[in-house]
Amino acid sequence: MQYKNIIIILFYVLISFDVHSAQSVQVFMKGKIIDEITGSPVSANIEFRTPNGKKIKIQSNSITGAYEQIFNAGDSVEVVFTNWDIARKTESFVIENYQKYTEIERNFYVTKFTAGGTIVAMNAFNKNEADILPTFESKMEEINKMLLFNRNVKFEILISAKDTYKIEHKVIKEKVVDKSRKKKKNTKEEYVEIVQEIKNFSDNDLRNLVNSRVNNIKSFLQKSGKFLNRISVKEDYSPGLSSIKHDGNYSSDVSLRINVAEIKNTMN
Repeated sequence: MQYKNIIIILFYVLISFDVHSAQSVQVFMKGKIIDEITGSPVSANIEFRTPNGKKIKIQSNSITGAYEQIFNAGDSVEVVFTNWDIARKTESFVIENYQKYTEIERNFYVTKFTAGGTIVAMNAFNKNEADILPTFESKMEEINKMLLFNRNVKFEILISAKDTYKIEHKVIKEKVVDKSRKKKKNTKEEYVEIVQEIKNFSDNDLRNLVNSRVNNIKSFLQKSGKFLNRISVKEDYSPGLSSIKHDGNYSSDVSLRINVAEIKNTMN
């Protein structure tokens, strides 16, 4: 009789375990969609794809960039971000195997297109050189994908020598000279701050370096670029600006920027 009772108890334990296992633990995920360049919230179309083939389509808040969605613990999720003014982007993530209802927070970062705005700022060359670095070659793969999926945009690559040639600005104090005929008694000496510009390069050297870099970028695009009718290359002959700060550090600029030359709202 006792053996029979043990069997019955084990039977009910197994049934309750199976019922508990069949019930999915829900996970509430919330966060924001953020422009990776400016840090501002972004309105984006979001499509979550779960292992069972289900596609969940939502949109982040146009003002706050906030979104909310419920998943099952252990889900492997693929998410796709799209909109007329952001670069199409796909990410994958896994929800942890939580044992009870849990709320988690996760932010996603996308690239937002704004007319005249910068989407890439980098040094594509070594200092005082025109050979293209591998980092730019990798970046162009991303740009080609943007042009493939976002056919409503045009880009402009702006090439400079700001990483090599700079104008230094120093603040100096200059004594104020009283040129009046009457001499004032007990007057304190007065000084005025003047910004002194120091240029340690020739304009010809700067232009030659920029031109060499532009030619190399154009050649690279002809070989490895795509959608060449929607991407242009332009020279920037202005030097970088260096200013001495109180901590002694210098501010610098980059040699290559990719700007949004044109964007059309395909939703209208």
